[in-house]
Amino acid sequence: MAGIIKECRQCGINFRTKTIKAGAWQAYCNPCFGARQESNAEKSIKKRQSHMFEALDDRIKRIEEKSQHMDMLVSAEISNALTNLSNNDLFNSVNDAMQKALEEKKKQIDADNKKFKDKIQKQLVMLNNKLVKIMQEMEK
Repeated sequence: MAGIIKECRQCGINFRTKTIKAGAWQAYCNPCFGARQESNAEKSIKKRQSHMFEALDDRIKRIEEKSQHMDMLVSAEISNALTNLSNNDLFNSVNDAMQKALEEKKKQIDADNKKFKDKIQKQLVMLNNKLVKIMQEMEK
């Protein structure tokens, strides 16, 4: 293996460079060089993460600013819509909604009554049949 023997700048031990040309620029042994590369990568990752967190903080602040005014905008839109409706229109819309709700309830009650009527009628038929059997047995 051809290379130059140099002293590591970080740990101070002697090491052999990979090639003769690498002797001009290689200043760290392989373990120290790997550790430096890892620390540089960690720095870049931390820097990237800090930028991402700053961007998220900015986005959150912008969303909070927008949401602060949202309740006032909604209440303003509702009051605007109510003032644009005339009293007659409001009465008609409420009346229509109430009529629909009443019709649905009436249909439901009618259906329940029909079920109840059918149930009672079946029970009466059963009781009548039992009564007829008892009467026939008594005649015998």
